[in-house]
Amino acid sequence: MISFLDACKSDQPFSDLIQLLSPHYSCKKPVPGVYWPRIVEYAEKMHVLPLLFFMLKQKPGITPPADISTQLKSIYLANSTRNLFLTRDLIRILTTFDKNAIPAIPLKGAYLAHVVYEDPSARQMTDLDIMVKRDDVTRAVAALETLGYVATGTYHLDDEYYRYNHHLPGFLHPSGTRVEIHWNIIKPLNMGEKGIQLEEMFWLQARPGDLMGAKAFLLAPEVLIFHSAVHLTLHHLFNSGVRDFYDVERIYRKFHDAIDWEFLISMTKEMKLERPLRLTLALTDMITGSDISDELKRKGLDLDIPDQYLVAAFDMMVRGGPSYNVSLRVAEKNPGPFAILRTTVHRILLTRKTIGMKYHVPADSLSVYFCYPYHLYDLLARYGLDLFREEMNFPYEREYQGFWEWMKEG
Repeated sequence: MISFLDACKSDQPFSDLIQLLSPHYSCKKPVPGVYWPRIVEYAEKMHVLPLLFFMLKQKPGITPPADISTQLKSIYLANSTRNLFLTRDLIRILTTFDKNAIPAIPLKGAYLAHVVYEDPSARQMTDLDIMVKRDDVTRAVAALETLGYVATGTYHLDDEYYRYNHHLPGFLHPSGTRVEIHWNIIKPLNMGEKGIQLEEMFWLQARPGDLMGAKAFLLAPEVLIFHSAVHLTLHHLFNSGVRDFYDVERIYRKFHDAIDWEFLISMTKEMKLERPLRLTLALTDMITGSDISDELKRKGLDLDIPDQYLVAAFDMMVRGGPSYNVSLRVAEKNPGPFAILRTTVHRILLTRKTIGMKYHVPADSLSVYFCYPYHLYDLLARYGLDLFREEMNFPYEREYQGFWEWMKEG
C-alpha cells in the first residue's frame, strides 16, 4: 500500500498537519513558522482544529508561533463550551424520547466524543444527529417541539419524502442547538432496496444502553465504523475532511477486542459496499498510523487497495470534491447527462397513490393526472440547481470516472 508521504507529495503543510495529529510523531526539526497559517487553514477545512490543539498539548517539543497558539486555544475552548451545551441538550432530548417511548440512536458526533475520544472537547461538532424509526418520526417531532425546537425548513412526511431523504430539515432551539432527526443514514432512493435494508440493519444491531444517564439505543463498534465509511464515501465524496478517519481510528483503539470484523465484511459484501469500507479502513491506516490492515490480515481478510484509487481518494479529500449531493454518480456506473435524466424520470413518474397522498387528491380519480405537471415544476424548483451543477462539473467527473466505476463494482 502506498505511504502517506507518497500520496501527500509536495504539500508539506498538509503533511505536517497529519503528522502533528499522530500520537507517534516526534519532532525531529521545528515546523517552519511560515507553514503554520497553512496548517491551521487545512485543520479548519478538515474539521480537526480542536483535535490539533489537543494533540499539540501532548507534544511539548513543538511550539507554534504565539498568535497561532492563542488562536488554537481559543478555538478549542469555544468548541469545549459548545460540546458541553450539545451534550446537555442531547441528554434532554433522549430523556424526553424515552419518556414518550420513542427508541432513539445517537449518531456520530456527541456519542463518539464521549465514548471513544480521550478528551470530548477534541472532537469538533456542529449539531446533533439522532436516528428514530420511520414510524416514530412524527412523534419525535412533537417531542422536540415540546422542548422548544422549531423546523428550519418545510417537509411533508409521505412515501416520496421518505424515499428521497434520510433525515428531516434541522430543528433549531433558541439556544442555538440544531438537531437532525434521521430514519436512515443515506437517501434510500440512491441505493434501491439496499437503502431500506440499511435502515433495518441499524435497528437490528442497536442495543439498549445508557449514555451519560440517558437511556438510548447504542450501536456496536463495527456498525459505527460502517457508518463512518458510508458517511465519508457515498454521502460526502471525501468532502468532509479527515475527522471521520480519526473517529474510525479511535473506535478501533477503544473497541479493538470487541469488533466483529467478519460480520462487518459480510454485511458490506451483502450491501455491495465492501470497497467503500475497505478504502476507508486503508485510508485510516495511511492517515492516522493505525494498524487495522494488519489486524484484518491476521484474521484472513485482505484489505489491499490499488494505489491509484488510494491516491484518487486522497486527492479528492485534500482538494475537496463538489459540495452538492454526490450520490447520483454512485448510483450509476457511468455518470453523465443520461444517468441524471434517468434518475430524474424516476422522481417524476411516481405512482398514482403517492401523487394522490402528496397533493391530497383521490388516487383513483382523473384529477390525479393533472398533478404530474405541478409535480415536475416542484422538482425543478427544488433540484434544478443541482442538475445544473452536475452539468458544470462533468470535467471533474471524467477525472475520477475510473475511480467511481471501481467503487461501484464492489
